[in-house]
Amino acid sequence: MLASETPDLLITDLSLTEGTGMALLDDVARHHPEMRCIVLSMHTGAAFVAEALQRGARGYVTKGAGAEELVLGIRAVMRNEQYLSRDLRQSRRAATDPIESLTPRERQTLQLLVRGLVPKAAAAELGISEKTLYAHRASLLEKLGARNERDLARIALERGLL
Repeated sequence: MLASETPDLLITDLSLTEGTGMALLDDVARHHPEMRCIVLSMHTGAAFVAEALQRGARGYVTKGAGAEELVLGIRAVMRNEQYLSRDLRQSRRAATDPIESLTPRERQTLQLLVRGLVPKAAAAELGISEKTLYAHRASLLEKLGARNERDLARIALERGLL
């Protein structure tokens, strides 16, 4: 169809019956560089999004985002802006801000440890095993780049988590 028609905008999925959306993006970039493309897909992984953008997509909207997100994406891409649906923007923010990546249980663990509870007491208050609490603690240390509970307390205080 693209051989005979040249629309201003192409909205494609990544999963197609004949070929892939990624191959289609390559073809559009090669033969119709002026055409703007938006991916509308169930795939939400950062690798899918990054690859689609690298191959020429100007927008990426997940199928779970809703019709209004697609309309916003179309408008943005037609203004020659890049657009990611809200759910993708939120997950990108979480990836860049370690506080955003904490699970609710990790936040609870952080608050209890920073209050000075010993691991056994914190685990009891959360209704989990001490081993599970230590797993949450290790995850907190890694995600927040802390060396010990004193670092966790400093980070929690600086970020207003207390």
